[in-house]
Amino acid sequence: MSKTGRRIIFEKESIFESLLDIFEASNTISTEISRYPDTVEDILTLYQDFPTKEEIKRDLDNYKGVELDKLNLFRRFKRAWEIRIILNYITKSKNLIKLFESLSELAEVVLEGSFELREDTLLIALGKLGSKELNINSDLDLCFVVKDNQTKISSINYIQDFIKFLTTHTKEGYLYAVDFRLRPMGQKGELNPTLDFYKNYFENEARFWERLSWTRYRVITGDKELKKEFEHIVNKFLFEKDITEKEAQETLNMKFEIEKNLKYSKDKINIKLASGSMMDAEFITQLYILKEKLREPSMLKAMDILKNTYPFFERLKELYLYLRSLETSLRLKREGSASTLSIMDFGEKTFNETKDVMKEIRSIFLENINKSFVTNLTHII
Repeated sequence: MSKTGRRIIFEKESIFESLLDIFEASNTISTEISRYPDTVEDILTLYQDFPTKEEIKRDLDNYKGVELDKLNLFRRFKRAWEIRIILNYITKSKNLIKLFESLSELAEVVLEGSFELREDTLLIALGKLGSKELNINSDLDLCFVVKDNQTKISSINYIQDFIKFLTTHTKEGYLYAVDFRLRPMGQKGELNPTLDFYKNYFENEARFWERLSWTRYRVITGDKELKKEFEHIVNKFLFEKDITEKEAQETLNMKFEIEKNLKYSKDKINIKLASGSMMDAEFITQLYILKEKLREPSMLKAMDILKNTYPFFERLKELYLYLRSLETSLRLKREGSASTLSIMDFGEKTFNETKDVMKEIRSIFLENINKSFVTNLTHII
């Protein structure tokens, strides 16, 4: 094998062996290659390390010289880099945290490079992009902020077109699935609320679970002065008031209701939403972020900080990473944003181990909710 910079170029005799290894490791990558044979070039040119955000940005500048319209250029660019990042994870590093970071930085480059409405407007990330912990095939939780009503009127058509740009399927595939349910008033809410709207909403209407969700917010791009004003409003919303027991109880009830409505079977587990799932680990982390007035959108980094005061977070992080790693394996195995583990996926041993992990997460969750937030926990379970 010869080496060129950060890349490894495979000699011809190892090409088929490499392809077979990759096909065996990931149905997701195999499907991408069958749909887009030009991606074989990215099989043959593997990066030794995960790319930096600057490297991805520089390559986007190179892509802009390709004779493709904007829709297809960004799709080809995103697909090529997504494959490189995933292949690096499969064949070399197995570094889950770097995988999340690289996929998040790729999404940031795509959003920064394609969202051109900078003046008096902000593009905000929540959820896994907000925490910089995107997984393979994760949706993007996005919302917009505009300075005033005049900007709201003048920007609406552009923002609607931008959403179509992200979600439209073309010959080059699609960019990202986008979820707006975390914006004020959810799917029924305004697409581009003003700064004053957010201020009033956060002060008078937002529910407590929205405070939890907004612990993971990040401004992706937009007007710098508006960003300062907006961050002041959100930080006040997050940290000015203490958590009341009533708020914690109501939000727990909502979470338990989600669990009740899941479809259950003996040979399947929802590792995202069920009892002891990733949602439990994130929920307790977000509660303590608010309690400690910690401005850290990353769940994993927040756990590292919180463990200095609350030692249980060290174990919780290990358990949470187990589920996130399992989620990654499921998404490599199956197309889409799979979060339900079947006993058929990785065998009975992994299935039972996962059940034990989720029982332990649930135990940590309930013990520390009861210790710090809800004194009559048994009354609401």
